[in-house]
Amino acid sequence: MPTYHIVLCTDTHGHIGTRDSDSLLYDAPIDMQRFRTLTRPAIPNRHAVLMGRRTWASLPDQHRPLSNRINVVLTCDVDHAKHVRKAGGYPFRYTTDALAFLSSLTDLHKVFIIGGATLYNDKLLQSKVSTVHHTIINDDASEWHPVS
Repeated sequence: MPTYHIVLCTDTHGHIGTRDSDSLLYDAPIDMQRFRTLTRPAIPNRHAVLMGRRTWASLPDQHRPLSNRINVVLTCDVDHAKHVRKAGGYPFRYTTDALAFLSSLTDLHKVFIIGGATLYNDKLLQSKVSTVHHTIINDDASEWHPVS
């Protein structure tokens, strides 16, 4: 059974992004490196990333799906699900279905919940999380502070 972890980056006010944009709040290369180190396994496909539609959309095309990780995307949009599947990801409409899929993967060691807010606030997912990896970036993005 895999362990579940949350990975998030916020500003000092707890914001993870902007409502009107499918992009990251900050372009912080040092946090991106930390993210890769946390989520990319030494042996391919031993880790999964679980994300919502807008988080998937925020990934640059050349990084979709995230390499060497199983990419699971929660989306209610049928067209978006087709796009995710075509790109090599695994779309699901319901959290329970995504969790059943992840539980069926016998070699899976870790699942990283990488956003967005709906997933971070999902009570079913919260009940499974063992670790939160939280980076705080000050408002002018000149400092970053890994909290865990």
